[in-house]
Amino acid sequence: LSFQRGSALVVLSQLPRPGTQETLVTVPTSFLPGTLVCDALAAEAYGVCVTVTDDGTIQTGVDGVPKVFLPPEGRLVGPGFALALSPLWLLPVVVALYAALTRRRVITVVDVVPCEKIDGPIPSPAGPRPKTVLVASLEHVITTTDGKAVKVVAGGLGKVAGLLCQFHPGEFISVHPCMQDKDYSFAKKVAPLTVTVAGKVMTCDILEYAKPAEGTNPKVTFYLVDHPVFRIRPDGIYPTPQTKMDALVFYSLWNQATAGLIDRLSPDLYHCPDFHTAMAPLYLVRPVPVIVVLHNAEYQGSIETQQMGPAEVQWLSSIFNLTEQKLRDDVLVDGGFNMLKPVIAFVKRHQKGYGVCGVSKNYALEVQQKLSVLWGLPEVRGIDNCMPESDRMATAETEELYWERKRAAKKTMQARFNLNPDPAARLFVFLGRWVKQKGMDYIADIAEWMLTTYSNAQLVMIGPVGDSYGSYTKMKIESLINSGKYQGQIFVHAGFLVVPPELKLACDFCLMPSRDEPFGYVDIEFAWFGAAVVGSFKGGLGKVPGYYFTVKNAESTAHVQGALKRAVSAAMRADPRALVRMSAIARRTEFPVSDWQDEIKSVYSLVLQTFSGASAVRTATHRRSTRATPLLNRGGRRQAALECGPEDVESGAVQMRSCGILGEDTGFEWPMAATPRVKRPRDRFATLPTVASGAELSPCSSTCGSTPHAASFTEGMVYEHAAQVSIMELETEERWSSVPDWAEMEEAPRSGEFLKQELQEEKIQRIVEARLAITSITGAGAKGASPLLDRVKWELECAAESGLPQLLGKPFLGISLIDWVISAAFITGPVFTAALTPVSVVAPTPSDLVGVVLNLVEPLVQAVAVLGWTCASMFVAPNRLMCVVLVVRWLLLVPLLLAAPATVLASTRAVVGTGDVVFIYFNFMGQAVGDTTKLALRTATLMALRGVSEALFLPVASNGVVVRTFIVVVLGLAMSVVSPLILTQAPAAYRDFRLPGFCDQLAEVPKKRVLVMLAGAMVARSLAFVPSEAFLAWRAAEGMSLGWNSYSVASQSLLLAAGTLAGVAGLGLAIRMYPDATSFFVKAFACFSVSPVALRCWGMLQVGENYLENDNLTALGFGTSALDGLVSMATAVAILATVGSRWRFIVYTAITASMCSIGQALSFVFVWATSGMAKPLQTSNATGLAEQLLVLACIAGALEFACRLGAALAIDRESTAALWTPFQSKLESRLRKS
Repeated sequence: LSFQRGSALVVLSQLPRPGTQETLVTVPTSFLPGTLVCDALAAEAYGVCVTVTDDGTIQTGVDGVPKVFLPPEGRLVGPGFALALSPLWLLPVVVALYAALTRRRVITVVDVVPCEKIDGPIPSPAGPRPKTVLVASLEHVITTTDGKAVKVVAGGLGKVAGLLCQFHPGEFISVHPCMQDKDYSFAKKVAPLTVTVAGKVMTCDILEYAKPAEGTNPKVTFYLVDHPVFRIRPDGIYPTPQTKMDALVFYSLWNQATAGLIDRLSPDLYHCPDFHTAMAPLYLVRPVPVIVVLHNAEYQGSIETQQMGPAEVQWLSSIFNLTEQKLRDDVLVDGGFNMLKPVIAFVKRHQKGYGVCGVSKNYALEVQQKLSVLWGLPEVRGIDNCMPESDRMATAETEELYWERKRAAKKTMQARFNLNPDPAARLFVFLGRWVKQKGMDYIADIAEWMLTTYSNAQLVMIGPVGDSYGSYTKMKIESLINSGKYQGQIFVHAGFLVVPPELKLACDFCLMPSRDEPFGYVDIEFAWFGAAVVGSFKGGLGKVPGYYFTVKNAESTAHVQGALKRAVSAAMRADPRALVRMSAIARRTEFPVSDWQDEIKSVYSLVLQTFSGASAVRTATHRRSTRATPLLNRGGRRQAALECGPEDVESGAVQMRSCGILGEDTGFEWPMAATPRVKRPRDRFATLPTVASGAELSPCSSTCGSTPHAASFTEGMVYEHAAQVSIMELETEERWSSVPDWAEMEEAPRSGEFLKQELQEEKIQRIVEARLAITSITGAGAKGASPLLDRVKWELECAAESGLPQLLGKPFLGISLIDWVISAAFITGPVFTAALTPVSVVAPTPSDLVGVVLNLVEPLVQAVAVLGWTCASMFVAPNRLMCVVLVVRWLLLVPLLLAAPATVLASTRAVVGTGDVVFIYFNFMGQAVGDTTKLALRTATLMALRGVSEALFLPVASNGVVVRTFIVVVLGLAMSVVSPLILTQAPAAYRDFRLPGFCDQLAEVPKKRVLVMLAGAMVARSLAFVPSEAFLAWRAAEGMSLGWNSYSVASQSLLLAAGTLAGVAGLGLAIRMYPDATSFFVKAFACFSVSPVALRCWGMLQVGENYLENDNLTALGFGTSALDGLVSMATAVAILATVGSRWRFIVYTAITASMCSIGQALSFVFVWATSGMAKPLQTSNATGLAEQLLVLACIAGALEFACRLGAALAIDRESTAALWTPFQSKLESRLRKS
């Protein structure tokens, strides 16, 4: 019987009975050496006292007098202890404040910093140079010698295509597909090309036009590929969407034709711009060196509506005339189709990774940091585009004349656009296509604030609506105009408009809040008229004077809106004299053609030196021997294949032969010229032919016959790929035409597309306009375009469902119902693991060996089980896998009912518990949670709530088998029966997307130092598992000796879990309130935090077990748990902002969790080896153990802190969400000095 008064413990009946001699007595609870044990009834101040020795015993009388246990003075933890150590744990706060105070949020560029002052001089173009370079692009500009011009331009690539023809350093071959409604009569026909697409042979006409060298202009030879597929492009220059059969056929035909021309013309180097011709290297017979210039790497020709399973891979391999294995290896990324990957794989394989470039220095660094397809390259070189002086329009000869013309132009434009005639007004202009990349929706979001705050601000926005972001902008700005409050301050034209040059001269500020800006020609055009830029410090922006806002969380709409407001405020508050200086410098900026030429030549030389022709030829030879054979196999009819080799080249023409698949010569002559009337099934493109099982092509034995459309070649050229897989179905009366009638195909109705189609952009735009019309009436405006569009797209996907799947997609409190179900299943998981907790884990067991086994077996089983569950996600649909996890909870109750050994129960609990990780993997799959901080907050909150749930269900573990089984059955009826029934009806996003591959994703992780270092930090923290858990375990064990029940113990556990939840909520609230400081918070707490485990161990060492009722230590437990939660939340944000893919996050989480489980086992081993205690979390005598735990906590904490510091060195240049490249850091430093 005992009770506590203050710091003293009064024991009434724990000592030996009277009548015996004085003896050695073990105290009922372990106290620190030096604790006084005094007679409670003695008259003296301390009575008759003895001191507890190092072994936890006292030499006392046997008089039966109640004793008072008095801890040593000064050993209790007080506020002073926490204050003494606070500087160490306040380090993240100091780092965050320092970063926030020193980092410029708006960078003012007045004196332009040349790139050579940041990256050094332009590399010297030493080494070999190509004599002839071939470029292939959809956009093109052709000017003939007699003045005719063909211009097919959509953006910056088209402008560069024109510049290449004017200023390319050396002889140049330019290849382009013919465009509808364009006259190419100036070019002459040459030998056609024949390729195979979707099992059908297609013949393309080739037009040639040679433009001789003139002055500084090089000799350019244009080759124009003509085919009805190219002429019929209803969506413009680029076929969209990528999921349509027509678009895929277009790109297959175009890339194969490009490869055919490369093989025919034998250039020294292939210049590949963007993804449109990035698959051509897959078809080359004789590979050549390649450079890739990314003008807009955000577009990669990818299909993201679905993953490519065996059926889709077979279908795509037939479309693109590739083997299935080649398609998987070189085209698929994260299970999805990606047209940019083939050329990147070619560069890695044959050029040591050199040859990939971006159109500006900073943009090159950004895309390499952000796009996983570019990870692992030694560099992505930046080549700043040029701007020839011939494009500069003369404004004035003198400053006085310039400003006079500028005032006149402003007056004219204000009158034309119905703006207030105010010469002092500051005119902001946005000019360009209204698409997501340009960020004009941010202008719409802040326009009301801007025009209200600054009455002398005027806004002009001109450009065609290009996507749903443009529709959002149009509706929001029109709503602002219709309000009538800003008449004379704003003009908007959402369409094409011929803009007079006076607008650029009248403009004070060019608005460019771009999400991505590879180079940016618009800012140069306005700068050469004297306007400053107000835009984002992204990509190629920052090269002319202006006010640039820094973006530290591009996925947070609120952050970007606030950053743009600050940039506008800086521009409006700018001193007129500063603007005069900026205007003068802007008009003098130069982007020399000679510098651009030197950089191009330098890259050419590097690629020619690194190119390994031998390996490329070997690869091409292997590819030719394993080319796809999409045979038409209907009704067991014979199939034919075409194959040609070097021996078949006669008289400069390729001859073709046809063979049966079993070596039997069919005698079939390829129909080229006179083709009988063909039968064209309407659905012939809905399904594709398959290869007969086990079928192989035998060598041809028949002689080659000539064909009417023979292609002319130079001597020795082998144009093999054009006829390798020309597979035709032989029919008795009807034959397929080698050149399909595409006009007829367009008229014929289709039975449907094979791939899941993207959402129609027009439908999204109509819904957005309707939503904004409603909100303009109700006054509840949208917070931004991205949140609104994400919600609309998800609703449209759910609308395609029916019944329960559609209902589960509906949001409740901003989260889909299906996500609530998954979250509930994850949070309630601890009740099952608690029910399966062996009694020996809760109370000490008589056998040390059993304790050792339990402490080691469970974490080791967890390490294996988490990998098993993760690998299962590659083969089982997510919703079904989650159902399996829930059902397994029931099946594994059998060992408990059969009274299985403790080790079996511990292993069972490990398997069941780790299965819940699947709910983290596949939660929030439906809605596009663009902001990584939001996704991390949701994930960390779920983890913290699971900890709370575990504390609430802790009493379950101390009850008997019957009670535990009853509780599990009751809760299981709700979660393990109802939830699986719901999950079977989950929306498509939870059914169709599986982990595309474990090893492929794992191979990408080491390429990011941040991920490696943070994984090391988490593993190091797991080494301190025993010291961390001892804080609660010892309180629980001692609480039982003081008469606590299991619910009192649970309340202590709940307190620590609440602390973790408080830390997560605290950081989440800080990020929400201060979105601009998100990157500072995340970096500070994820990379500069010190483990709080050592603080807990120090407290335990100071007071031993007398801290049971000490409020200061209770606060210590809550505070350290809150810090744990805060650090975990920040770490989750840092990982999600770097990993770049849900699939890599899954694999990364699995590997890290497995290693952490092994770390927990090592933690037990260390304690056992140093103290001899086999059950450190169940011992009641921990006085001597606290010192060992503190040592272990300090070692693990030091390792963890070192790993986090390592992550801090790389997080800025590796984060995909908070892009801040070394180029930007150097430029900011230079600007600060100037």
